[in-house]
Amino acid sequence: MKNLGVTVERPFFKHGDNIIFAMFDPPHLLKCYFSLFRKHNVLLKVGQNEAEMEARFSDIVAAYEMDKKCPYSFRSMHKVTDNHLQPVMQYTMKVSVAAQVLSHTVGAYLYSMASVGALDQRVIATATFLNHMDTLFDSFNGRAAAPPGKILKCAVTEGSPHLEYWKQAFEKVKTWRFQRRTKAEGIKLSKPPSPIGWLTSLNAVRGIWTHLHKTENLHSLRPRSLLLSLVPSYKRTHGLIYSLDSDVTTARKAYHSFTKKYRRLHGRGGKRISMPIWYPRFESWPRRKNFPAAILWSLRRKHWKQTPVYLFLTTRE
Repeated sequence: MKNLGVTVERPFFKHGDNIIFAMFDPPHLLKCYFSLFRKHNVLLKVGQNEAEMEARFSDIVAAYEMDKKCPYSFRSMHKVTDNHLQPVMQYTMKVSVAAQVLSHTVGAYLYSMASVGALDQRVIATATFLNHMDTLFDSFNGRAAAPPGKILKCAVTEGSPHLEYWKQAFEKVKTWRFQRRTKAEGIKLSKPPSPIGWLTSLNAVRGIWTHLHKTENLHSLRPRSLLLSLVPSYKRTHGLIYSLDSDVTTARKAYHSFTKKYRRLHGRGGKRISMPIWYPRFESWPRRKNFPAAILWSLRRKHWKQTPVYLFLTTRE
């Protein structure tokens, strides 16, 4: 992506008249953060004074042991099990496991326990980190026209708080640091690649909305439609691009699935889309007037723990 000129501050590149945005898949980023947080503590700014405090995964384990003693019907962390805190096999790959631990519910329970003195006041840092992660993921997971309780878990509109929140979240995530233990039993502060993925995606989704709102007169965008889990599975090639031109059956399924997502973005009155053609190289993209106004490209990174990346393509009419 660096060869294409994609950076955190400029998460797109141009190909002819096309503006192509690059962003990482939020569910995979959430799983990466969950994996990192289980091994390394996080330093973040907490409270109005923005004091730097340490969030620890051990705080969640301690709160879980306290909550587990209560009857199930009275538990606060009723969705959390032993498999959530010590995931093995298929549990390490589930987004729901990461989302249920890095959630507002767990953070609220930690905060309440710290307020009554059952846990140390330092736990507030962990509760704050969990609340930030829950809100951040919700802002990328909205699909309803109106928020179903959570103000950011809905479609992006001109008057919604998403743009302002994404701007603030960018500044918060940029300051997070992980404490890694070295071979000499020391502690090293570092910033792994996952925060770069969040920062790139935050700027990319803002750019996608701004571009579509101005050029396509788009009034509503559902961020959940941008998730990689909803994009058809493209046939993997030796390069970064997933090619469909050699598999007609897969191409047809992808076309019908993409048509539904296009109409979801542009409303039920969206015009019919002609059958698009996928090519494995950027130089071979077709230049057609009826080429879809929005299309999702699926990519992968070899040296980033297989964290998927995808491109969002918009064309000018």
